Amino acid sequence: MLLMNQAVFQTVVAAARRSASPARQRAIDKAVAAIEAEPYIDATGSGLLILSPYSLNIYNTAGTGCECIAAGFDRFCWHRAAAQLWDAYKAELARLARPTLDPAAAAAALRLAQRRAMEIFG
Repeated sequence: MLLMNQAVFQTVVAAARRSASPARQRAIDKAVAAIEAEPYIDATGSGLLILSPYSLNIYNTAGTGCECIAAGFDRFCWHRAAAQLWDAYKAELARLARPTLDPAAAAAALRLAQRRAMEIFG
């Protein structure tokens, strides 16, 4: 079961859909529906473990490939779309977690710290 920040996930989905072909958009839509259903998908260290509600097969998939029949025919499957969305989601969370400090504020904070250090340590 995936626990996600829905606002961040929807931002990632919108970005993925903007640059996708119609076939990939369909795969993305199917992946979003499966991810939102939650009981079918779990994160692994290298991708996602997906129980397909359609075929009842379990796929270990990553953003670069999948084990399913569609992938065997060189098609972009919804399992792979789900893994790519998950990777993009994790990257967006990491980006949002990084503190942002503008250069002027950083320089001012450094000067203040140096001044206080001089007051304390002479």
